[in-house]
Amino acid sequence: MKENNKLYECYESVRIILKTDNISVSDYKLIEYGLQFSVSILDWSGIIRIYQNKKGALKIDYSQLKNSANSIKIRNLIEGKEIQIDQYQKNGEFGFPIIGTDESGKGDYFGPLVSAGVYVDKESAGKLLACGVKDSKKLSDSKNLKFAHEIAKICKGRCAII
Repeated sequence: MKENNKLYECYESVRIILKTDNISVSDYKLIEYGLQFSVSILDWSGIIRIYQNKKGALKIDYSQLKNSANSIKIRNLIEGKEIQIDQYQKNGEFGFPIIGTDESGKGDYFGPLVSAGVYVDKESAGKLLACGVKDSKKLSDSKNLKFAHEIAKICKGRCAII
């Protein structure tokens, strides 16, 4: 029974952490070696399981969460690695909203030029950082292509490529 108390306490802690960030958390359901519950943000949802191993250590299983910005956000919140967007404003790096732009190419004289711009508010900045978006010059071409699709989804209607 004491072992189950640890599981319930862990569930309750996770529930409180997620609820404070407006993430819906279902009641738990007992499963073999632990319990499971669903979490949801708007139309996205996933399942988290909490297990206790033979040594009594608690393990949180995120494997049932679909890999997305929401699953990363949830894991970061639970593990205490929440990205603090406000730290950028405190450090004077930038405030919100902002418009980020970049271009590639040489222009009419030397060849084509491509420009892109993205409007980013505090909410979309958190989502972008949570999925790993950072300076494109520090990433491989394949990562940049992957992030281009993520940026387009997160900032839908607030980005343009010319």
